[in-house]
Amino acid sequence: MKRIFSRLIKRDQKKEPDRAALLAARLENPYRPVFGSERSFEELVRAKSERSDFSMGNKYTAMAFSPTGSTAHIAQAILQGMGGETFCDVTVSGDPLRFAPGQLVVFAVPVFGGRVPVPALERVKQLHGNGANAAAVVVYGNRAYEDAMLELAAALSRAGFIVNGGAAFVARHSVTPAIASGRPNRDDLEKARDFGAALREKMEAGKTRPVQLPGNIPYRIFNGMPFKPMVSGSCQQCGVCAENCPTGAISKDNPFQTDPNKCITCMRCVALCPHQARSLSPEAQDAMAAKLARVCIRPGKVETYL
Repeated sequence: MKRIFSRLIKRDQKKEPDRAALLAARLENPYRPVFGSERSFEELVRAKSERSDFSMGNKYTAMAFSPTGSTAHIAQAILQGMGGETFCDVTVSGDPLRFAPGQLVVFAVPVFGGRVPVPALERVKQLHGNGANAAAVVVYGNRAYEDAMLELAAALSRAGFIVNGGAAFVARHSVTPAIASGRPNRDDLEKARDFGAALREKMEAGKTRPVQLPGNIPYRIFNGMPFKPMVSGSCQQCGVCAENCPTGAISKDNPFQTDPNKCITCMRCVALCPHQARSLSPEAQDAMAAKLARVCIRPGKVETYL
């Protein structure tokens, strides 16, 4: 299995030699995002969004539920294409923001088992679209996004948005980072910027009718991942994992305790731990690698709907 992933990484290195250094930088902690010259994941976590200004006329906004940073990276590229400046990371928490007709909101989420993570849907419920335009963007780990885009669009519609755009992008798999290693790459980000520009052009042309997006109803059944990150003796109880957990699954008083019913295996705690004290068991990693290797050999494609 390791040989398969080694070939995948070598292939990416041949296509883009300058990415070899980035891949090498991940070896110490393969789950930690590396964005090169772009804003780092740590900067995204520390950034304070000026949410109070959202209802005061910001025309172009991007929002992302992004446990390990890749989804936020793509959302920011789309925002650049739209020519907007307002970005809001709603991974840990969200606010009851209000929008209005004439505004355009991109909401981006990762795909878990072909579905939208439940906490991401909870963030959407807090929004008030009031007839604003929206695009449903999903980011998948090279396997498939199945019903996630349709599910996200339905949630945005219920929140009062007119969903007239949708897109699917590829990022390295959060649980098995050797899958789609190096994604999103330059081409992915360029397509994200192009998609943002197309969204803006469509809205300015007054084309605000809802778009038909792929997916099936009823949605695919996904009961969550059967395994959760473990904690090793190197944990210093610094509290970074508990503070940044999207579901509050990690005890702030005792980070060694994780509520398995709340944990969604988003890998955010693993990516952020400064002591590399959190990880999946070797058995869990091997099981996921064996399952995904059969269906993730071919590079996933970017798909857009306007």
